[in-house]
Amino acid sequence: MHDLLEHKAGYSRARWSPRLYIALSSALIAALAIILRGRHGPSRPSWMPPERVDKHIFLSQPIFGQGPNVTTEDKWAIHKTYKRSIKLARISDPITEGNGWINVTGEDSVLPYMPGLDRSLPEQKARLSVFHQLHCLYIARDAFVHARDGHLERVHVDHLSDCWDYLRQGIMCAGDATLDGGEGWGYQHMCKDYALLFMFAEQYRATEEHSLRGEYRGDGLPIAAA
Repeated sequence: MHDLLEHKAGYSRARWSPRLYIALSSALIAALAIILRGRHGPSRPSWMPPERVDKHIFLSQPIFGQGPNVTTEDKWAIHKTYKRSIKLARISDPITEGNGWINVTGEDSVLPYMPGLDRSLPEQKARLSVFHQLHCLYIARDAFVHARDGHLERVHVDHLSDCWDYLRQGIMCAGDATLDGGEGWGYQHMCKDYALLFMFAEQYRATEEHSLRGEYRGDGLPIAAA
């Protein structure tokens, strides 16, 4: 019996040799690496917009509801000469240099789906939707002012109709579930970090245009980005 136990112990020690320990450890490390890689996904390309949320209290800013004048147009950043440091970007600064259009380059495998995207080209141009929505909001404001002042010929009905639908879907997509009441001012919201998106869009801008009004070609790209 004693010899049998010694034989089993010796067999067990032989079975768990250093080589086997090394092999098992290597396999475990490889498995963990695969799991972690799948959890975190591939590295983000430099042109991918950042995703970070920030707390923001909605406060009334009546200037954005006023009619066009030098002060309000500067606030809406309509003038192409309007300049300021990207370090001062706030949620009250609607538009960036480049109007939110950025250069999308690199690996085909991570290019987002875009109608009409030509993956054979080394570089694409795309716009962050938030700046498209702000453009539409300004177009709606512009149309209201023209209609109020009796200049219906200045209202681009087709463009405005597209903007209403785009804004509708943008609001539903964001799905802000903050509970508020009354006029809605003074309530804290969890928002995408707009200052971060603002700085990102300026850093990777595809054009030097700077106007919420915007002029676009038939394929949807800004004229200056052609």
